[in-house]
Formats: sequence, structure tokens, C-alpha cells
Amino acid sequence: MTNSKQEYEEISEIAQSKQIMQLPSLLIRINGEVTSSNLPQFKEAAELFISKIKTNLKVDDDFANAEETIKFCSDAEKKLELAKTSAISQTASIDELMKTINDIKESIREKRLILEKLVKTQKESIKKEIIDDAFSSCCQHMNDISSMFKSVDFTKLVKFLSREIFADVCKNKRTIESLRNATDALALEIKIKLDGLARTVHKNIAHLPDDLSLFRDIQEIITKQEDDFKLLVQSRTEEQKRKKEEEIRIAIEKAKETELTESPKAIQKENNKDINNNDFATTRTHNCDKKSPISNQKKEYTNAEISNFDKGEVTISTEKLIALLKKELMLEALQGCGVDNWDGYDYAMDVYESSLKDFNKLKQTE
Repeated sequence: MTNSKQEYEEISEIAQSKQIMQLPSLLIRINGEVTSSNLPQFKEAAELFISKIKTNLKVDDDFANAEETIKFCSDAEKKLELAKTSAISQTASIDELMKTINDIKESIREKRLILEKLVKTQKESIKKEIIDDAFSSCCQHMNDISSMFKSVDFTKLVKFLSREIFADVCKNKRTIESLRNATDALALEIKIKLDGLARTVHKNIAHLPDDLSLFRDIQEIITKQEDDFKLLVQSRTEEQKRKKEEEIRIAIEKAKETELTESPKAIQKENNKDINNNDFATTRTHNCDKKSPISNQKKEYTNAEISNFDKGEVTISTEKLIALLKKELMLEALQGCGVDNWDGYDYAMDVYESSLKDFNKLKQTE
């Protein structure tokens, strides 16, 4: 056992019994008839002795006294048998003498048998009660700790608590006090282990992300040493991040391939049109509204497509990123076809500069 045992004082394994009431020696002299005997006085003393024998056994001293009384009763039975044999050797038959001796002997025998049964059954009953109380105390402590955790079943993590270990520690304990000391020491040791396990689980849970989908084996790994558990969490989360980044990269590449495939066809179709530059300029002039579309931009950027705008980093959704890349490809195609030489280009740039100023104001208010 651990140091917890040292908190209990060493005790004697043998309880000391009280001095047993002694019976007077039985004297019988007969010569054809009983000439002298103290049998009436002996019977009275024996009945008094029997009436004072305690059968309500609770503490170690009670059991020690009972065991000593059992020995005394056994000896008394033997002595009575010897006295009877001595009397019989002096006469052929004296019915009253034999009947009285037999009655006394039977009374002592009955009490002895009762005590023997009580010593065995009540001692086992008290032992069972002591073991059950200690085991229940540890189970209650374990359940109290378990109620603090939601993501793990703490009771299934405990492998060192069972009723059998309390029964084992009670072997060869001969007194009630030694039984209590042994079970109390073991219960204290187990509760210390439970508290230590709870601290480990609590520390490890603090390293887990909100999404536990990567930790479906949490019951098997939650009791690892904190440093090892932290490395495991980092490894799994980094691997998940890498996979997501790879998925985004593949999605972007597919979007670029699709755009590159479709853009030349659109440009060729546009070049084949016979566009009147004056009509085009007029159309552009009417279609370009100097009213900035920034109100729509503000709604767009507050819909969580882009966040952490002013923290040096930008979080952007995959859909938004793909849309921006498509627009970039379109711009490159337009510039490649000389959009800067088209009528209405300068006017479009004025609208762009105005929108850019409003966008900068929006950025400052975010």
C-alpha cells in the first residue's frame, strides 16, 4: 500500500477479552446415596453465568469475549462429564444427580453453539458492511467527478476500482478495527488516484477544438500524458487543415481551367461583331451610372464572405475566391483585347475611382 496507510496507527490483531466468570469446583461424594454435594450451589452459579453471557456482538471486545466464553463453556462441559463419570464410579445409578448434571451440561452446550454461530455470522456481516461502505464511498466520488465531464465517460476510464480489491485487503484481518483501517486506507488511496485521473482528463480536454469529429476515439486517448496528447491534437488538426487547403487549391485550379476554356470563345465572338465606336461610347455613357455601387458592396462584405479585414489577415469563402478569380480572368481578357482604347474607358475609370473612395471609407468603418 502507499503512504496513505501510514495515516493509520498500527493496532494489535488480537483483541483482549475480559476475565471470564469462574464456576466453583463441583464436589460429589456418594456411598449408595449422595452423602455430600454442592450441586444446588453449582447449578445456581452455572445459571447465573449462562444468563450473563452476551450474545449481542458488535465490537472487537464482544467477539473476543465470546470466543473466550466458547472455550470456557467447552471446558465446563468436559468437567461436568468428568464429575458425572466420577459419581457413576461410586454408585450404580443416582437418577436425580445424573439428570441435574445433564441439564446443566445441555444448557451450557446450547449457549456455546449459539455463540459459535453468532461469532461467525455477525463477524462476516460486519465485514461485508465495512467493505460495502468503503466501495460505495469510492463509487460516489467517481460519479461526482464524472458529472463534471460531458465529452467523455469518466467512469469507463477508471480501471482500478472494484469491490474485489477491498475484499482482498481484508484477508487475514482478525479484528473489526483492523478491517476498518485497511478499507479506509485503500479508499483514500483510490480517491487520490481518481482525483489525479480527473486532473489529467481536464487538462487534455482544454487542448481539444470545438469540433470533435477528428477525435471519435477520445475515450482511448484522453488519459495520455498532457504533452503527448497536445502533440496528437496538433497533428490531427494540422492534417485536417492541409486537406482543406488541398481541396481549395484543386477547386481553384478547376475553376481556372474552366474559365480559360470558356474565355477565348467569348473573346472571339466579341471580336467578330461589327461595333460602331460612337454607338458603343453612347451606350457606355448611358449605362455607366456615377452612383457608386458601394451600398451593395457593404452588404456583400458584411455577409461573412470576408472577415478579419483590418487584422492583417483576410478570411474569405471559397465561393468568393472563385468569383474574384473569374473576374480577374475576365479583366485580363479585356485588357488583352485593348479595352483601354475603347470609347467610354476613361469614364469607366472615373466611376471606378469614385467607388474605390467609398470602398476605402467602408474599410475604415469595418
